[in-house]
Amino acid sequence: MRYYPPKRDWFVAGNFLFAIVLLFGIFVHLYATDALTAGVEGGIFLLAALPVVVLLGWLWFGTHYRMDSKTLYVRCGPINKAFPLAAIRYVKAGRSIQGGYALSLYRLHIGIQSHRAVDELIIAPADFKRFADDLRRLRPDVVIEGV
Repeated sequence: MRYYPPKRDWFVAGNFLFAIVLLFGIFVHLYATDALTAGVEGGIFLLAALPVVVLLGWLWFGTHYRMDSKTLYVRCGPINKAFPLAAIRYVKAGRSIQGGYALSLYRLHIGIQSHRAVDELIIAPADFKRFADDLRRLRPDVVIEGV
């Protein structure tokens, strides 16, 4: 089984960091005004903010991709999915802000045959070429563009 770490870029890192700094700033403000310990607002804030920070960390450190001879496995924080290689129709490299299992704006758009439609899976392995070469070796009929 091949392991592919995620490509990470400054745009996504900046967004994650902005969210954490914003929550920390609110925490400091609530602490400085004694609202954190004096009222219910502080408890509600902590109950809401802590899971967000944990989720962002889980997404950042818990994203990776794996491929064996029959399946592509995608792990993105708490989300763990498996896609049969036989269902892959195409792979296109591109840049987008479209949602996906990626920590970079430079992404691979993978067409996955799902019943009658082709759904698009978006991932961003650190080494596009190695990922594409491994996929070509296992599925020579897949159309790969821009890698």
